[in-house]
Amino acid sequence: MKVCRIICLNLFFLILIVHASARTCEERLESLENAFQSLIENQMNVVTENVDPDPKVKGSDRCPNLEKESKLWKRKLEDLEKSLTESNRRIIELETRVSELEFSTQYMESRWSTENSRKKNLKENIKSNTDRVEYLQTQNTKQVMQRGPAQNKTSIKKRIGNIADGNLMISGEKQSTQRGKRLLTGIQLTTTPSTGGAAFSAYVSVHETDISKDHTIKFDTIVTNIGSNYNRHSGMFTAPEQGVYVFSWNLYCTAGGYFYSQLVVNSNVVGAIYTSDQGANNIRTTTGVVVVQVNAGDVVYVRTHPTNTHLYNLYSDPDWRSSFSGWKVY
Repeated sequence: MKVCRIICLNLFFLILIVHASARTCEERLESLENAFQSLIENQMNVVTENVDPDPKVKGSDRCPNLEKESKLWKRKLEDLEKSLTESNRRIIELETRVSELEFSTQYMESRWSTENSRKKNLKENIKSNTDRVEYLQTQNTKQVMQRGPAQNKTSIKKRIGNIADGNLMISGEKQSTQRGKRLLTGIQLTTTPSTGGAAFSAYVSVHETDISKDHTIKFDTIVTNIGSNYNRHSGMFTAPEQGVYVFSWNLYCTAGGYFYSQLVVNSNVVGAIYTSDQGANNIRTTTGVVVVQVNAGDVVYVRTHPTNTHLYNLYSDPDWRSSFSGWKVY
């Protein structure tokens, strides 16, 4: 029993020394393994020197508690090894997280620097524009002071004319805004005074045009566009003033094909035709003509039927053109 106590005390002091001297988890683990191996060697030496040499006594009877104490401390060392391994894993995770935070910090610093640079450039541009405006105001004041009364009156008239032009531009913008509303409201009578005529004619330049239900047909090549009221990109004519207009459209389909088309003012269908080439072995066409009163800003266009089916596509050719025309009568 005395020998066992001596061994346990040696083991306890040895572990304390290892924990005090080791710096990292790996060093502690390695030191504990070395200490355990050294302890086993010392234990064997002590047992060899102090146990009864009588060969009749079994080894386990010579120091009955030695084997139990050894297993106990070995199990504790294994638990400690597991704990150190888990600590190493957590340390690695923390190091990875720190690296991610460092990268994120660098990215935010880079963005902050970029924003500061943009802010600085913006301030410089504002200052430059402010200086320019002040310079122009100063020059304008000098010119006004140098002019005579007659020149000042002429300048005032020019400014009044510019203001009037600006009002016309604003009025045009209002008409453009009202145009979208009229696509839903239909035809409404207005009393816009007559200022001149309007006429247009355009046709489809491509041989075959893919169509679908409720498809606005774009007659992309303009022959006549008095007043520039027809838009070849949208296929729509915008009435410049209230009055009576005539609109005509003719469409071609190929052999065996058919489709329905409509002439629309804003959202109101004012004309419709059925183009069919079923039972024929060549192209056919149908023409529609409508006389209708429209208001300034109303939109007129040709579309396929929104619900009826169709077969094949729209066709056009230099020798037989699908076209759309319109003009103001009075």
